[in-house]
Amino acid sequence: GEVRPAGDVEFFVLRENLETVVKKAGVNLPVEQGISSAAELWARSVQDEDRYPGVAAQIRNALAGSSLARIKTDASGSGSVGLLLPGTYYLAGTAPLGTVGVVWSKPFEILSSTKTNNLKLDLLDAFWAQ
Repeated sequence: GEVRPAGDVEFFVLRENLETVVKKAGVNLPVEQGISSAAELWARSVQDEDRYPGVAAQIRNALAGSSLARIKTDASGSGSVGLLLPGTYYLAGTAPLGTVGVVWSKPFEILSSTKTNNLKLDLLDAFWAQ
């Protein structure tokens, strides 16, 4: 019931959503284990590195290689990115909240590069959470 910020979380600004980036990187989903999305695999691999060795790093490297910018939130959950041209982007990140984690792959639009654009994320914006 308590609202807490996602502090010290790294987010990636992408042109494509998380699922597309991970698929293009050749990361295979272990569907035989009931995992049907890259978001779930990312959260589970961050939480349990022994069960998914190297997978979190593989996903993070795919995101880093595709990212236009990275944002590291501060303790209050705030972060900023430099200038982005008008267009549609995705903000992808994961945090160890809940029993497994939460993953965002939220589309957002920059309408003007001359004004400050704000984006607020919460659990309702999560692509996957458990």
